[in-house]
This record gives sequence, C-alpha cells and structure tokens, in this order.
Amino acid sequence: MRIIEAADTAFSGKTALCLGNFDGFHRAHRTLLLRAADFARAQKLNFAVFTFSPPIPNEFPLSTQEEKFDFFRDLGVEVLFCAPFERLRALPPEVFIRDYLLRRFCASAVFCGYDYTFGRDRAGNVDTLNAALQPYGVVLNVLEKQTIDGIAISSSEIRRLIRDREYERAELFFGHPIPKSVQERL
Repeated sequence: MRIIEAADTAFSGKTALCLGNFDGFHRAHRTLLLRAADFARAQKLNFAVFTFSPPIPNEFPLSTQEEKFDFFRDLGVEVLFCAPFERLRALPPEVFIRDYLLRRFCASAVFCGYDYTFGRDRAGNVDTLNAALQPYGVVLNVLEKQTIDGIAISSSEIRRLIRDREYERAELFFGHPIPKSVQERL
C-alpha cells in the first residue's frame, strides 16, 4: 500500500476513492471498501482511500492509526491518501472537491457513506458531492444506511455499546473482535 501525504502531493493514476474517517473499521466501513475494491478492479482503477492522519480528535477512538492502516492493507487498498484534519477542516466543500478529489486524488469514482459530511462547518454532504462531481463524469457511490436490528452501524453506536459494557454486541457491530487498543482501555 502506497501512503501519500495528500495535502502536498498529487497522484498520477485514476482512482476509485473511498472517503471517511474509518474509526474502528466496522461492518459498514468494510462493505463500503469492498464495493470500491470491486469497482476499481472492474474498471481498472487504483483502489484508494482518503482519511485523516492523525485521526480526527476523539475522546474515545476505536482504533489507532496503525490498526486502521492494517485494515486497509488487509482489504487490498493500493493508495492511501492522508491529511491532517486541522489542515482541511476549514476548506469550503467546493475547494476540497476541486483541489483534492479531482486534482490530487484523480478520482474517477467516489465512495462514501450516506451521512458523509466534509468541509468548513460540515457544509458538504452527498448532495454537494453529486452536484460537483457529475459535470466531470465522476461516479458517486453512496452506501445506504447499514443496520443491525434497525440500529445504524456507526462508530458512535459502537462507542455507546462499549461504554454500556455490551462488548458482544459491539463486536457484532464491528464485525470482528474489539481492537486491541480499545481492549487495553476497558
């Protein structure tokens, strides 16, 4: 897996690009990434991910950066674009799309969750992405809400389950054992 500091470097190949924080790497993350991997293979694109490094500050992170990168490697991510959250958080959505998704990441297809937000004040969302990418012929693939027993699979829900000591249920939402970095804090 090639790791590129996205704030400073452009990539020369076309990508099927997943967007997200990917904290804890749960079932919905895996589904999103597998869809992008399949699409990349079929379209002969580079399978890429954009995430924050260091991760977005959180009082209870569900994975370390190393664990997250290991998950990406295990799923066959070819290119990992990383950028500091603090450096990109103030960008207007249209600047992030133009300067990063299109110019630096060479996205031919973009994959994200239904609730993905980005840019200054989280002003960008899937509708913003769709409107901005469509004129360039970039395909937007939005993963619909993934649920277990009617409850959305999310990092926030997993944090709640862990706080409530519902470890087996947390592992069900993760789709794998609780990461070692979290186990050490229980």
